[in-house]
Amino acid sequence: MKIEARLEELGFVLPAPLALPAGARLPFPWVRVHGKRVFISGHGPQQPDGSLAGPFGKVGAEVSPEQAYESARLVALAILGSLKRELGDLDRVTAWLRVFGMINSAPDFTMQPAVINGFSDVILSVYGETAGAHARSAVGMASLPFSIPVEIEAEVEIGSGFVPVGAGEGLCGVGTPCAVASPSSCCCVRVPLPPGRRKRPPFSGVGIWGPIVTSVGASQATSHNTSP
Repeated sequence: MKIEARLEELGFVLPAPLALPAGARLPFPWVRVHGKRVFISGHGPQQPDGSLAGPFGKVGAEVSPEQAYESARLVALAILGSLKRELGDLDRVTAWLRVFGMINSAPDFTMQPAVINGFSDVILSVYGETAGAHARSAVGMASLPFSIPVEIEAEVEIGSGFVPVGAGEGLCGVGTPCAVASPSSCCCVRVPLPPGRRKRPPFSGVGIWGPIVTSVGASQATSHNTSP
């Protein structure tokens, strides 16, 4: 849990899941895992309780560049919160690949990169230069949902020693049924492996590169070593 220790050291608190404004419906996942690639939907700034964080409006008009920079920092924490809920452990992220920042900009505002620096500064301070360095775009938008000043989407990579939770129907290494696609209850969740330990599992439908399979229930997890 090195990343979570680093978050605590820096005084960062990850927010609760987004509390949508009344009447809003967003029929998509915040995080989508496909193999080693993790696609992160656009996030806005959030308060610790999950509600959207102000100020609201256009950067360069109602919102100052300095306030927008702080909003971008809050977006970084919101994304880290979503990643933790989906992956279970932020140490699973081995590389930040791409960041796409959108700024709700006044017509004459041109400091978009300085705003998204708030996001980049948080990720680099948490993950360091090696894992945290990322390709990036920062663009102005005529408007953003709910009048938030900043929205950011991203893509990260997770190590080959893992498979995504919610792997679908199959059997875990000890024969435990796995027929759900919920991170809180799916049994087909993997843990990091020592270097050089590679073996296929005794079930089909999930790629795996190591001998350790973790059977995860809604309230407990037990590890099983399937080979010497």
